[in-house]
Amino acid sequence: MKRAIYILSLLFLVTACDKESYKINGIHKAVPDGTVMYLSPYVVFDVDDILVPVDSAVVKNGRFKFSGTLEKPGVYFVSSSRVIDGGFVVVEPGKVRLDLSGRTSRHGTAGNEQLDRFLNEKEKIIAMRGMCDPAILPAIAQTPSVRDSVATMLSLAEIVFDLYVSKEVEENIENDLGHFMLTQSVGIASPEKLAGFFERVPERLRDKMYESRLVQLNRLWDAHSAKESYMENAYKAVQETSVGKKYINFEMNDISGGKRLFSDIVTDSEYTVLCFWGAWNENSLASLCEIDKMALPYIKDGLSLVTVSLDTDVDECKKAVLKNDISGTHLCNPKGGSAEVASAYGIYELPHVLVINREGTILLRTASVNDVKSKLAELF
Repeated sequence: MKRAIYILSLLFLVTACDKESYKINGIHKAVPDGTVMYLSPYVVFDVDDILVPVDSAVVKNGRFKFSGTLEKPGVYFVSSSRVIDGGFVVVEPGKVRLDLSGRTSRHGTAGNEQLDRFLNEKEKIIAMRGMCDPAILPAIAQTPSVRDSVATMLSLAEIVFDLYVSKEVEENIENDLGHFMLTQSVGIASPEKLAGFFERVPERLRDKMYESRLVQLNRLWDAHSAKESYMENAYKAVQETSVGKKYINFEMNDISGGKRLFSDIVTDSEYTVLCFWGAWNENSLASLCEIDKMALPYIKDGLSLVTVSLDTDVDECKKAVLKNDISGTHLCNPKGGSAEVASAYGIYELPHVLVINREGTILLRTASVNDVKSKLAELF
């Protein structure tokens, strides 16, 4: 009988050893002692999803622990509730240190070191894109040259991130970590870099997270393709309306509903300032207000200010013009005119300004208010 028990004990030990053990030492000083922490598989793809925990632990003196055995490594989510408010960790053999107190970090095993680097790189891109938001960038970068430098830095960072993600996903395409990095890169890395990897994801990893991100990727790809096509056409249009070339004539409604032919204004003026803008775009609205102040002293000498608003609501355009007491002729025709004129001139950023003489020759094309100021001082 004792021999049988001994043999059964050995069999139990051998079976237990087939499953490798993990230990997660957590720190979370931002929650009170007694808070329950949950360890859940990474299956959530929507904020309304409820996490299904596989383990739980109680915070004591700002610390908690998870430990156990696992069939295979995987990406899990640690949170103080059963919704999305925690941090990711790779559950794999070995000891992991997970700190949720401030900015989440995880270290101790190869998978967690990779995951930490990936999330750091992703956060850099998100932060830089936030800096380049039209509502924020002017406050950070005061001059056009500095704003161009910030935009260039973001562009280079995105290229580096694409290369980084490609390398990491290539190495992990068959496992859960690769699945995590791939799905988490949608909207951050360029669609063309990710598309090929999505096709190579093994069937066993094509869960609802994969399906959801694939739909999102396809939408981004369509938008990216449309943008590429627009930029290609915009480049050609810019060449055709560059300094020294003739302006393109157009007819649009003004904000009072009357039709205006642009050539009538050009031939009746010594010089015409044509400004593309949008009321929703704070930077372009602020620039237009500055240009209006610059233009006022020259109105008596034959200068005309014409604006083309890309607003989808004429009332919003009209409201901004009246509120800021902007002079000139203001054109806005969302249902036929505004977008077409902008496309014809290759407008890809706001504000965008052209200065045209009576003969119809374009003398200046710029996104800089200072360039407009210098040109007007030169002409008058």
